[in-house]
Amino acid sequence: MMTYAIHLPYANATEWRLNGNVKQDTGYDDNVRMQKQAQGSFEYLLTPQLSVARKEQDWDINANASYGLQQYTDIDGLDYSPQNYGAQSEYRTARTRWGLNASYADTLSRNNAVQDTGNFASASNQVKWAVSPSFSYLLTQRDSVTITAGYNKTAYSSSALSSSDGQSANMTWQRQWNERLTHNIGFAYTHYQFGSLGNSSTADSYSLTAMLAYKLTQLWSIQGSLGGRVTESLTESGQQALLQQISSGFLADLSFTYTGEQITSSLKLGRSLAPSSQGNLNEQTQLAWNAGYKLNKRWQAAIGTSYQMSKATSQNSLTNNSFNNRNNLTVTPNLNWLITPEWVAQLSYRYRQQDSLYLAESNMLMLTLTYNWQGFSISR
Repeated sequence: MMTYAIHLPYANATEWRLNGNVKQDTGYDDNVRMQKQAQGSFEYLLTPQLSVARKEQDWDINANASYGLQQYTDIDGLDYSPQNYGAQSEYRTARTRWGLNASYADTLSRNNAVQDTGNFASASNQVKWAVSPSFSYLLTQRDSVTITAGYNKTAYSSSALSSSDGQSANMTWQRQWNERLTHNIGFAYTHYQFGSLGNSSTADSYSLTAMLAYKLTQLWSIQGSLGGRVTESLTESGQQALLQQISSGFLADLSFTYTGEQITSSLKLGRSLAPSSQGNLNEQTQLAWNAGYKLNKRWQAAIGTSYQMSKATSQNSLTNNSFNNRNNLTVTPNLNWLITPEWVAQLSYRYRQQDSLYLAESNMLMLTLTYNWQGFSISR
């Protein structure tokens, strides 16, 4: 391990840190586009990332940048250079916390197909940027209030996909009863505007949730939030309203976690809303189980499973014949080898299934090699 540090004698400690990593994925997928007629290809993905951080006693700033390479040997039109940039800042006083997060991502829309369109065959790129300020105030030693706002914009290179502008506001009251028990109550409002092919639509969602987190023992913990939401959707063509719809449902985020010296395991059940490039909000219900077993200091085996059901909260001309209503299953066992503190190798297998307009399956074998650069820090 090579870590460099320079310390300068100043009263107010300020630390600058620079580090990064380079990740290489090489594998074969026997049904890249998740079509009825499977078409396989070798895939290569190179993802370098650089991070810089500035830390003081009351102020932190972090930034990261990634510019990668994604290539397929046997399929045309899917080669791309994905990019990700982000920055986070937090300023603290005795009773307040001021935060600001910003991000920019440019990637293939098919890379996010499970959460977005369900269309793995699309060669469209997706550009998304977001900014989110936040403010927290400590009312008492146990009670705090947090207000968060957000704005995000998503655009696609294909006119068949719907761009979106989203705004959100959230207010949460939290109480920490003791070291083991915490609960909060939150109200959230989101507004999305979609537009594509001469049609436009809007979606407004209101939700109220309650969360409880409890550490049962040193090894077991439980966290869960439950709530309800009401969503109003309006589809327009020009200045004429075509369809107005109201839907309701529940929101959930439940997790059970076990963290031992050799074995880790987590079971999660969730329901949430997510914007879709089909011009509406999707209601997504997910059940996930992840587990890991530490064979020794250098070897670890793990498995990840996820089953997700997605359905549109409203209908329009884009959603009627789309993958919006679908079920996705993913199973990914893997074996990790810590070669050195800087080098990590992983051999993984992924089974993926999607049941929507038709049933599609894929199998992928992947070898991943990661180099973690420890970087250097300057303190003064």
